[in-house]
Amino acid sequence: MGLASPGPHVFLLVISVGHFTQGEKGILRFIKLSFGDKARKLHNDPVHQR
Repeated sequence: MGLASPGPHVFLLVISVGHFTQGEKGILRFIKLSFGDKARKLHNDPVHQR
């Protein structure tokens, strides 16, 4: 994290459609606990099927 001063700017979590595992929930919990409520602001870019 020292190289990303003043902190990380992006977290990218890719989740399969239809799956949201306990591990992925744990990752989100870790990010929130480590970096605070501002890390909760999420943006998604849905993939459109053809």
